[in-house]
Amino acid sequence: PSGILYEIDMRLRPHGTSGTLISPVRYFIEYHSSEREIWERQMMTRCRPVVDRQALATRALATITPIIYASHDPGHLRTEILRMRKKVQDELGQPQGKYEIKRGSGGIMDIDFLTHYLQLLHGHACPALRTPSTRSALRQLERAGFTNEQQTRDLLVAYDFLKRLECVLRVADLKNVNVFSTDVHDAANRRLGRAMG
Repeated sequence: PSGILYEIDMRLRPHGTSGTLISPVRYFIEYHSSEREIWERQMMTRCRPVVDRQALATRALATITPIIYASHDPGHLRTEILRMRKKVQDELGQPQGKYEIKRGSGGIMDIDFLTHYLQLLHGHACPALRTPSTRSALRQLERAGFTNEQQTRDLLVAYDFLKRLECVLRVADLKNVNVFSTDVHDAANRRLGRAMG
């Protein structure tokens, strides 16, 4: 009755919407230990336990982390991540008359995908990059010398602004919202502007 806490995209699970909702740990490890698409490795950079009694999830992730962050061909990695980013933007990131702050051009996903790319490119040699947090990953990328201080600061400022904007939109509508009108005279935009300060 209070709305959705987490949106779950069933297509991102092994076997998509036709598989079981929850996989046994053995199957989860087996699935992610075999040859996977880049987008699946990319998705796993954000995987983290929510509840972890007896450290079951921690042990499973520790088993597959070296596989997720295995050395990748830089050209193939870049091509696949750009292809997936374009696909998401083309399918979901260009609503008519709306700004899409998550999937649209210049949105949250641009920062996420850039971070995923650098994590997967360098994560095999730099374990500090193996974090599920975009903010933490950006800071670690700077510490490791893969981004400079200005790039990191710009990305973090943009990311924090977009995430704050996303939160304000969701609180205002009490649902998972990532868009607002391109009409500068829209009353909802004035309320959004006031809420953002």
